[in-house]
Amino acid sequence: MSCSPVTGPAPIQRTVQLNSQPKYVASRTLQTVDWNNSTLLRGDATKQVAQLKQRHDHISIWGSSQLIATLLPAGLIDEFVLLTYPTVIGGGKRLFSAGAPLDLELTDTTTAWTGEVISTHRRT
Repeated sequence: MSCSPVTGPAPIQRTVQLNSQPKYVASRTLQTVDWNNSTLLRGDATKQVAQLKQRHDHISIWGSSQLIATLLPAGLIDEFVLLTYPTVIGGGKRLFSAGAPLDLELTDTTTAWTGEVISTHRRT
């Protein structure tokens, strides 16, 4: 059983959908990817993602601060969906590095059943 971030436990429909979608894995170390419908991106991630954006209307990045740090200065990220958890850990890795300011517009916000705030921001 999978879990919807907003409504809680739900049928595995989202898992089935994710498994059927094309996935691209940017990695400097992997030699192969085993997940269904997955393609390994090698070489210059910025160039390869720019090419993917020409072919696909929507591309998501899941949990890769290094990839975000690479793609953001190249203008390849249009929208951020950020999850804020109601836990203070006192440290961790920064998602956004020091540099030029990044202007964002809040376009949506939702509170999940477990207390996380899911906020969607578009670059302005």
